[in-house]
Amino acid sequence: MSYCINPHCLQPENEAGLERCNSCGSALRLRSRYRAEKLLGQGGFGRTYLAIDEDRLNAKCVIKQFLPQLNSTSDREKATQLFNQEAVRLHELGVHPQIPNLLAYFVEEGQQYLVQEFVEGDNLLQMLQKRGAFSEADVRRLLLELLEILQFVHERQVVHRDIKPENILQHELTKKFFLIDFGVAKTFDAQAFAQTGTAVGSSGYMPMELLTGGRVTPAADIYSLGVTAFQMLTALSPHKLFVRYGFSWLPKWRNALKHPISPDWAEVIDHMIRPDEGERFATAGEVLRAIAKIEEATVVQKMSAPTSGSDLDVILTSFLQDVTAAESSDNPVTIAQLQDGSAATREDDIDVLLRDFHPASFAQAPAYELTVDLRYSQDWQCTRSLAYEQGVSQMMFWDKDRLILAGDRREVWMAQPNTGKVLGVVIDRNSCRTCSGTGRVERPGRVLLVETMQRVTCPDCSGFGRSPDHAEEFAAVAVNPVRHQVAIATPGHSIKIFDLEKRSFINAIQPKATASALVYDGGGDYLAAIVERHLVYLWNVQTRDRIFLERLQSQLNCLALSVDGQILAVGSDDCCVRVWHVPSGRLIAVLQAHQKPVQALTFADDGRTLVSGSRGHTIRVWNWQSGKLLFDLKGHETPITALTFLEQSNQMLASGSEDGTVKLWDLTHAALTESLRRHQTPITALASFGPCLVSASRDGAVHFWQQAGDRAGKS
Repeated sequence: MSYCINPHCLQPENEAGLERCNSCGSALRLRSRYRAEKLLGQGGFGRTYLAIDEDRLNAKCVIKQFLPQLNSTSDREKATQLFNQEAVRLHELGVHPQIPNLLAYFVEEGQQYLVQEFVEGDNLLQMLQKRGAFSEADVRRLLLELLEILQFVHERQVVHRDIKPENILQHELTKKFFLIDFGVAKTFDAQAFAQTGTAVGSSGYMPMELLTGGRVTPAADIYSLGVTAFQMLTALSPHKLFVRYGFSWLPKWRNALKHPISPDWAEVIDHMIRPDEGERFATAGEVLRAIAKIEEATVVQKMSAPTSGSDLDVILTSFLQDVTAAESSDNPVTIAQLQDGSAATREDDIDVLLRDFHPASFAQAPAYELTVDLRYSQDWQCTRSLAYEQGVSQMMFWDKDRLILAGDRREVWMAQPNTGKVLGVVIDRNSCRTCSGTGRVERPGRVLLVETMQRVTCPDCSGFGRSPDHAEEFAAVAVNPVRHQVAIATPGHSIKIFDLEKRSFINAIQPKATASALVYDGGGDYLAAIVERHLVYLWNVQTRDRIFLERLQSQLNCLALSVDGQILAVGSDDCCVRVWHVPSGRLIAVLQAHQKPVQALTFADDGRTLVSGSRGHTIRVWNWQSGKLLFDLKGHETPITALTFLEQSNQMLASGSEDGTVKLWDLTHAALTESLRRHQTPITALASFGPCLVSASRDGAVHFWQQAGDRAGKS
């Protein structure tokens, strides 16, 4: 059969031997020799065909047709560059017997083509689907062959960047493994190690450094190959594990094994899939040297084994050694044991795999609780108390002379911190929601037979901007002190932006559903929202462009953006904290955070420290970059409702809870320094400016706190 490669052809299948397509009339041979017979696959950059080369006795080959589905010129230029680079890489690397050779690279009728050697056989994913999980011996052989290929690739300053089961083929006759698809491969040198670029690869197989900045080193390929080895041993999808748990599943990968593998080989895989690049094997050569030591030790052990005993003695001794090693392992429980011996190879077993990961993986984290450590006590006292008619739902300092407060669903105002005097109302409790207080609305009209939008007097407030019957309400609020703006999420499925200086409406964003939480980053460049309790939205404040959208199964409760706007964290009812890299929109970590739903989050200014609070009364301090739990802080007797770092220090944390208690923590010593009790209802907001801490509660009480030394210095 001849297959038409015109992408717009409606009936591409033709009889063998024809020169032109019966449907569209396009030529059926490229360069008068390459005839496509079957479509193998297609993606965002083009199509791949199985073909024959009529000049080489109809030998089979593969045609890659470049058809980027991109709108912008810059994106098309980048894609063209990648396609050209793939041709160069294949030309340089195709001399290796287990990398398909480049047969031709040309342009015909304005389109680019690659012609490659065809490898007859299945890829690893197809093999996994046909025969199930691989044995340890099969995976050993796979690793040895692929590591030797990667050593050859890395020695030529190339990183593949997309190693996964679909890109590894086994030749049907020779049974040799082949590495294919160098479409996103990249060269590196000593200088490039310190550079970052665009994150590319496949979700679940990409290490942290590629996700967060595109840093390219051979260690990225080692990670991808290690994760592939895990998948072949367990038949579990790394992509699905990553979507649910980020990188936090990696330390417990052995729990997915139906049968334990030898400790030495498990240790090799451990070091291949370390999340921290610095703890991982740096090159394929390093892994091969580690494997060579294992094999040498095995040979010596066999040569020194007693020869007088029976084979049964040797088998029994080996068995007892394996049992002892398993009992002393950090991860002795396997899925097979948890499921009474059933096979742990289905993707549905992912949650079972992680069962002991939540929260047992952090069971040894130190907990500091209950009493104030007098060694670090700082003698905080209440210096001023204010009372407002309505509860306070959000609060933030604009500057030292202006505190922005949001009432419980109806009003936003500014107050002078020293006196509590209201300086002005940004959103009045009777502000008309129809016109956002402007008195004018846009309605369709006709001017000289032309349909147009016209600004007319608001029918609900008669142009006055205030209407008690149609008053503005909001479910969430966020303050942007850098751009002098406040955002409110209304029940009318919009997020409205107001100018704090002019106290007037600016514009609106339409997420098409009600947001339950809003937050700006420290620079005021990004606005994040939880919508319908299950969706995560993120917008660029200047352009109002939505950067990414994520839908999660569990109900979402809180979110936080890092000061630089690069990292977004979201807490949920499934007790997890998910962390995204904002510029790329990629999920980079899932922290198995608590035993109960996460209700509060905050980032430190250092860019590394993330703090989470839960309904389980516990606060956890993380290094989100490594996914490591630093320590627990236990002292609250009711659920955590608010968290903030004191502005003057990344090491001083304030927390509030449902019983109205505010606690201060010294993170340098993991010590509780103060327990402040003034509020009668749950803490709803905490804010800090200089040495001053402000707490607000559901009943409208606002208390100002300061250290005795700071007060004395100012008096």
